[in-house]
Amino acid sequence: MMTLPLPGDLELVLLPTDLLVWLIAIGGVVSFRLSFRRAFWRQAWGRIGADGKAMFSLGWLLILVGIALADSVRYRPAKGADLRTLLDRACVAIVQNAEESYASPMAMRGFTARMTETPEGIRQERPRLAYSGRHIADDEGHLADVLKRLLIGCALGLGFGFAVGWVALLAIEAWRRRFMPGEQRLNRGWRFGVIGFFLMLGLFAGETLYLGHYYHVLGTDKVGNSTLWIALKSIRTAFVIGSLTTVFVTIPAVMFGLLAGYLRGWVDDLVQYLYTTISSIPNILLISAGMLIVQTQLAEAVADMAADQRLMFLCLILAATGWAGLCRLVRGEVLKLREIEYVQGARAMGLGAFSIMRRHLLPNVMHIVLINILLSFSRLVLAEAVLAYIGIGVHPSTQSFGNMIIGAQEQLARSPVIWWNLATAFVFLLIVVIPANLFGDAVRDALDPKLRVKI
Repeated sequence: MMTLPLPGDLELVLLPTDLLVWLIAIGGVVSFRLSFRRAFWRQAWGRIGADGKAMFSLGWLLILVGIALADSVRYRPAKGADLRTLLDRACVAIVQNAEESYASPMAMRGFTARMTETPEGIRQERPRLAYSGRHIADDEGHLADVLKRLLIGCALGLGFGFAVGWVALLAIEAWRRRFMPGEQRLNRGWRFGVIGFFLMLGLFAGETLYLGHYYHVLGTDKVGNSTLWIALKSIRTAFVIGSLTTVFVTIPAVMFGLLAGYLRGWVDDLVQYLYTTISSIPNILLISAGMLIVQTQLAEAVADMAADQRLMFLCLILAATGWAGLCRLVRGEVLKLREIEYVQGARAMGLGAFSIMRRHLLPNVMHIVLINILLSFSRLVLAEAVLAYIGIGVHPSTQSFGNMIIGAQEQLARSPVIWWNLATAFVFLLIVVIPANLFGDAVRDALDPKLRVKI
């Protein structure tokens, strides 16, 4: 953990996962910009940009990435105070307005009834919440106030979304003129899709941010924390696992795949032996053994560092058990590329093996790597939820979708059922996984030469 003093009493705190997430984000932007130097990638991004479904999914992913990055900037407001993030600062009204216990969505009274003393005597009733609905004097105006605030939030969100949508259309049109000058202008359906996306985004933001000042939009958990805030914090955990694990998987998989496919001989035999051995062992056994060792080593660590280190080790263990599939794909592609004329010509001209792999083979397998990264992202996000459910996932103090599901398990046994925590985790998982899958499919269609051939 690194600390950097800031003006005043503020102190910037850098955890290892925070630093790596920002490096991956910056590296992704730089790689995207550099890819336009090659005609192949310019044409591929042009095909992806012409797909309305892909751009709709990319928009959601960029928003979720922004939330994850905001939650990866930590600071300490004063000496000895708890760590906070920029996301906590943006949601300060939601974070500070905690209740005593469960509260259903948009409620002004607690979920559990208790014995209270009233002028009519002692009776059982649900107590008023400390923050949600505190601006209302009695229960009679509750429904009318909720409807009024819903309409105001809807109007604000739709107005904001419409304005931003038009700005986005102008930016997309400028993009088309620069990189696809021969293409026609965006059709009406594509324009409606862009405007519709930002209208949905504005509606969601308007309702949650505006209503969050008056009610708990998605209810609260056992200790009274907002379920919406926990779900937003869980997005960072999902993206840390998805992004870090894919980076840790890609580096050894591409390196070993290139060496095995081009050098052949004993190098190929050794790499095949490694990934065949790893593939023969059930992943859940390797992950369980690794996480149990980590738990014993981090038992005495500081809470924030223990949670961050456990998250880091989980990414490393998932990568150690998941690199074999991509390595096999890269090796098979390199076996075909090494027999092509330009590779044989480079070898005949005396170019070294590592220069050939770097200049001729690596750029021609990157489409496979990119497709694999995007399609495996959602699998890793769902894997975190499964691992947390069986007790070998992230630290219990870390907000994640898996921990939300674990907490909802005992809530479903109550009467009446506390349903909103599980429903929120399910909906946010869909928001993260479905756009990643749709965008991954579009990238695969644009980059895979077999799918681009018209029969």
